[in-house]
Amino acid sequence: MGCVAKSPTVQFELDRVVMDFGPNVHVVVRGRSVSMADPDNRFITVGTPRSGGAPGLTFQAADGSGGVVQEGVVSWFAAKSGTANTILQFTPSAAEVRQADGGGTMLKLSEGTCHTLGKVNKVQGAGVYLGANPTETNTVIYGQSGQTGVPSLSVFVSK
Repeated sequence: MGCVAKSPTVQFELDRVVMDFGPNVHVVVRGRSVSMADPDNRFITVGTPRSGGAPGLTFQAADGSGGVVQEGVVSWFAAKSGTANTILQFTPSAAEVRQADGGGTMLKLSEGTCHTLGKVNKVQGAGVYLGANPTETNTVIYGQSGQTGVPSLSVFVSK
């Protein structure tokens, strides 16, 4: 062990190792990949994974929640019992949220389009406009069709 400056003895304890390079030194650790982990398998890895795959930045908590940053993609995921249940992903052309709930729930924003997929899709607001050019003159009819149908005061569609 070496020191580049005076090292106070308070840094040394039986359960701690300190590398103190001082406040004016930049430290670079370089390798094909560089990882830090604790005994509970929380880790951060930078570079190409030893097991292979695309290089990037990977971090993960003990329960499997974490994230990955690679060229052109950033992903965050929340896990339950080691399985990623909710995934948030950004690419240069899209933003996506996926829920592993058995129904394949998804929200995807891509190139001016919003895609939703789920068992139930709820759109709630004071005014809901559907279509390319909806106006208040094109109301949705709900209830019985025909003469007994009631025009909506808040949902409008384009023809």
